Parts: sequence; C-alpha cells; structure tokens
Amino acid sequence: MGRKKIDIENIENTNQRMVTFSKRRSGPESKAAKLRKLRANNVVCLIVFSPAGKAYTFSNSRIGVCNMVERFLEEQTKDKNKKIRMFTEVNILRNAEAKLVLGLGVTAFGGII
Repeated sequence: MGRKKIDIENIENTNQRMVTFSKRRSGPESKAAKLRKLRANNVVCLIVFSPAGKAYTFSNSRIGVCNMVERFLEEQTKDKNKKIRMFTEVNILRNAEAKLVLGLGVTAFGGII
C-alpha cells in the first residue's frame, strides 16, 4: 500500500481537523529544520496555531521565539520609519523645486517659462 495524493481542502469535522493537525504538525517543523541546515547563519522561527487556538512554536536559535518576534518587529519598524523619512524628504525637495520654479520662472527641466 503506497501513499496517495490528497486534495487540500477545509476539514469540516472538528475532531478530524484536530487529529489531522496533530499528525501533520511535525512536517513544517522538519522543513524549518532543513532550512536551517542549508546555511549556518539562517535563523528560523515557526509559529503555528492549532484549530483549538493553541500556539506551537519551533526555533533553532538560542534566543527563542519571543526574542525573534521582537527582533522581527523592530526590523519592520525600522524599515517603515526609513520609508517615511524618505517620503518626507522627497516631498520637501518637491516643494523646494516648486518654489524655485515659481520664483525664477524656470521649469523643472531647466527651460524658461
């Protein structure tokens, strides 16, 4: 008896859904462990919520899942703040350019109005 391909679909029966989750939970964990082995400097964190709402975590790092999530959120905040600063600087430059164009009667491309 071999393995057969199954269609991925929502399981309506709650008990069957929980059993399926508990049987297949180790799959993503093994994939995360393999991903870690590909390169020595990869840090992998996996957070999975069961159908009952319980969180299962996997981490291959000594810093732990909570610290990794905090690190991720800090990086996201830095990127967002950097984008906001760049957007603000671009707007300042556009306003300065507009003032120059109006004040000097020169277009943005150096032509005369």
